[in-house]
Amino acid sequence: MSNYLSYAHEEGLLNLRFNVNTDLNGAKEWDELIARVLRLFSLGERNVGIEQELRQLTLDELFELSPGVGAVQPEGWYAERSTEELILMLLLARLKSNYPTIPVNKCPRLFISHQRADKNYALRIARLANKNKFAFWVDVLDPVLGSLPAINNKSTSYQLLIACIIEMALINCTHVIACMTIDAGKSRWVPYEYGRVRVLPGASGNTAAWLHPDFPAADFQEYMLLGESMRKEKEIENWLVKEWQLAGMIHCNGQGGDQLLLEEMDVLPEKTTAQLAQDKQWLNNFFDSGLPTPRALKKIKIIFKKNPGRE
Repeated sequence: MSNYLSYAHEEGLLNLRFNVNTDLNGAKEWDELIARVLRLFSLGERNVGIEQELRQLTLDELFELSPGVGAVQPEGWYAERSTEELILMLLLARLKSNYPTIPVNKCPRLFISHQRADKNYALRIARLANKNKFAFWVDVLDPVLGSLPAINNKSTSYQLLIACIIEMALINCTHVIACMTIDAGKSRWVPYEYGRVRVLPGASGNTAAWLHPDFPAADFQEYMLLGESMRKEKEIENWLVKEWQLAGMIHCNGQGGDQLLLEEMDVLPEKTTAQLAQDKQWLNNFFDSGLPTPRALKKIKIIFKKNPGRE
């Protein structure tokens, strides 16, 4: 399997977001239906006739895909949905019906789910994945829609779009890891991902979470017990090695597609922000105090070993 890095595709048109040099499950459906949304918004003042044609086409395809779907919704429910919402509902339905979640008998590829603010953590985990022969799939739960500004992040359409982005990852990846930071702990999308995976027999080993040192214990939800929970890079690597061995795909290398930049990324933190502040204060006091003692030198060694690259 090849690598996918969403940040490499943000500047282009939204329908080309998954246009990488490899075959991806759902890429055709994504291109077709997101292009339909883009066409809808390109109408300016909205040509009523063309919009009605797109709306009816979408409804016909939605009902054809799921016969009887209209009967399970209250009368008038579809009439209250915007045309772009219906198109995105159709895309999500197609992705779920046309492709299996967490494909089996495929080369290992790790979906690294994260908030945009946690980009550096996600890229570091991608580096660990590549190091251990996994391909990576890095995507955000709060995408920037530069080519589709008409959809704001509070709208139902935006939420449907995120669900489609997550589904694209789940139908193209064999494993999932969520970056759990203070902000991510309150996201509705991490439990959504776990929920999509947990219904699969024997898939609990395919899901994991990296817990940031500042991640509050009170935010640790029961659903996270369905997968692995890790705080250290070594734990992540041990999990990747174990899952690689279980997959038995010795011919895979995870080197195609999008590539990470060559510069080295900081290791994942193992200390809380408060602990790092204490270490910094201790070091300041140490350098102000004069000649070091052997005990002080030992403590300095421990601090820098656990926090390489930090000032």
